[in-house]
Amino acid sequence: LKDPSQPLLLATDLDGTFLAGDADARKRLYHLVDAHPDIKLAWVTGRGREAILPLLADPGLPTPDYVICDVGATVLRTADMQPIQPLQSQIEARWPGEHVVADAMRRFPMLVRQEVPQERRCSYYCHPEQLSTIQADVEAVAASLGCEVLYSADRYLDILPRGRLISWVFHIPFIRTLADRFYRWFARDRYHLGCGDHCQSRPLN
Repeated sequence: LKDPSQPLLLATDLDGTFLAGDADARKRLYHLVDAHPDIKLAWVTGRGREAILPLLADPGLPTPDYVICDVGATVLRTADMQPIQPLQSQIEARWPGEHVVADAMRRFPMLVRQEVPQERRCSYYCHPEQLSTIQADVEAVAASLGCEVLYSADRYLDILPRGRLISWVFHIPFIRTLADRFYRWFARDRYHLGCGDHCQSRPLN
């Protein structure tokens, strides 16, 4: 913020991070973002598009410039709520289809489907103890469909289009430059930061 000619990207998880914590601290953060148009805000969340619409309508929250939802499978520009192209088409091209993936995963009864709207992903609940017995098989089936497996918070398991999970994000205008600046700032102030469940996300392979 010292150099207003250079935008700052704030890419944040929602649950357990941007929507959590002390109410007064959140209010100060939200005011800071609103008061500085040079801050570019991106919400990065496992929620689906439908689940974030009420948040976008909340006057108490800063409106993001971008929304990356569905565990990275949906990339939106919030000015018009349209997909960012060609990124979205590239993700879509790697997705074999919900029915194909869901049918393949039915052989694993330990995977309990999450009853939330999902686009270009199949999301499940699975306990770590149960996953340990089927992990290799789940990975193999996902790989045969051209997909990847992401496990987070010792509970959430997502089958996603194959690819370096968020590498395509860096094709968004200004993101690569901003990410470089953010990394340098993060390296200096990392002990002052916290994050939510998705900081624990990890590919299984």
